[in-house]
Amino acid sequence: MKSQKFQLIKALMVMLSLDYVNGIGVKAEEIKGKEMAQLVSGEREEVEKRNSYLGLGGNISAGGDTTALGNGGMVILGKVGLMKYLSVDATAIINNKIGGSVAITGTLPIVNKTTNKLIASPFVGGGILIHDQIDPLATAGVNVPLTPDLTGILKVDVGFAEQEAEVGIMLGIGYNFDLF
Repeated sequence: MKSQKFQLIKALMVMLSLDYVNGIGVKAEEIKGKEMAQLVSGEREEVEKRNSYLGLGGNISAGGDTTALGNGGMVILGKVGLMKYLSVDATAIINNKIGGSVAITGTLPIVNKTTNKLIASPFVGGGILIHDQIDPLATAGVNVPLTPDLTGILKVDVGFAEQEAEVGIMLGIGYNFDLF
């Protein structure tokens, strides 16, 4: 919404042929020649684009051996962006045991203020560890855009199974898509 207002102000500047609008610092020559529709609608911010992914990676065990999380192996990583800063993260862990996790995570994107490009999206959340039973899980990590279509994923899951902490460090790459 804020971006659309700014775009509308830019359009008005073109119409009035102003070189500078009080406090905004946008020169009319920067926006001359653009279509009115481009100025009003604009593009969605990079942070909001493609906030879901599906990917593959590996899990390195950093503690525990009761569940698949604590045994290392291959992982299928998924994220579905529900809102700008809220997502559902899911992981399937495949090794000599099969397990997974589902967590609700909050994200605080780090954006380059000059280019408005996403640099990284650290996240933290909680959910459940799924194996022979269901146990609590804490998760934290960072997603880093590699290209417009690919995201690098680093996350740490800590599950609390049978009074033992199961820790998995996951590294992967995900293909970005828009779900909503």
